[in-house]
Amino acid sequence: MNIIHPIYFFGCWGRTGHYLYQPGGTSLIITALDMPWGYEIDGGLCPGKRRGPKAYQLPETQIEGQASLTKKDGWTALSFWDRSMDHRMNCNSNFIAKGYFSFDEIMMLAKQYFPEIMGRFKFEIKLAENK
Repeated sequence: MNIIHPIYFFGCWGRTGHYLYQPGGTSLIITALDMPWGYEIDGGLCPGKRRGPKAYQLPETQIEGQASLTKKDGWTALSFWDRSMDHRMNCNSNFIAKGYFSFDEIMMLAKQYFPEIMGRFKFEIKLAENK
């Protein structure tokens, strides 16, 4: 039976390493969802991420809580830099929802379905300015 949840989390939960989770903490294989980004969700949608065959991110641009909101093919991803659990550079968190949502809407879903994740952030999640 394929259960569709309103929102998913991709990041660290209870241990280092980035994985995809549904509400309640059960992990999923990232390809189990039909989201359009695949493994690009692992930092590739965060603000300032360079794309392409030599994708990299400068450490000084990885400001915790700086977020981007990406909408594609019926999905919305809120992606942001996060070293609250794994302190290494390139660590990120993502809330991914089926449908198109505003920043406020996806934040409300994240607080409702992932309160333990949202509670660990000591920084404000806010959209980065486009430059």
